[in-house]
Order: sequence, then structure tokens, then C-alpha cells
Amino acid sequence: KLQQAKYDGVSSPSLCASISEEILKAVKELDFDRYKYVVSVLIVEKAGQAMNVASRWVWDAQRDTWVSAKCETETFIALALIMACYYD
Repeated sequence: KLQQAKYDGVSSPSLCASISEEILKAVKELDFDRYKYVVSVLIVEKAGQAMNVASRWVWDAQRDTWVSAKCETETFIALALIMACYYD
């Protein structure tokens, strides 16, 4: 979906939302019991700039976890962050 896309500042917010929903659906299909998920997707146009992305949270280091993924094309970088939080 992203590999053939070109950066478009107008459509990027809806693309982020669509990708977030797809990721959340795929993660929920894994059927991990007692987890809630947070998915964040960011698309940034490549313009020769540097970028730092930071996240902070309070959680149970033994049960909660996260994963990130990056997709880079000629015109943009897309970052996805998925957090899985255990609940009783």
C-alpha cells in the first residue's frame, strides 16, 4: 500500500488513519488474551531534514510491550508504533 505511494500532505492524515486501523485489526486477529492496543502511524515528507520521535509511558515492564516499523520511499517516511498493554 505504501511502497507505490507518493507523499501528499492532504491525503496523509486519512492514510495514517487507514493504516492504523489495518494494523489494529491484524493485531487483534492474533487473539492475545487480556491485551489492549494503541497504534500510532506517522507519515513525514522527505525534505532532507532530521527527525526524532519519542514516546513515554508508564506500564508493567514484564507484561506490556511494543514494536515499531518503518517504511521509507523516495518521497516520505512512514513510522508505525504498536503498544500492547496487559490488563486484568
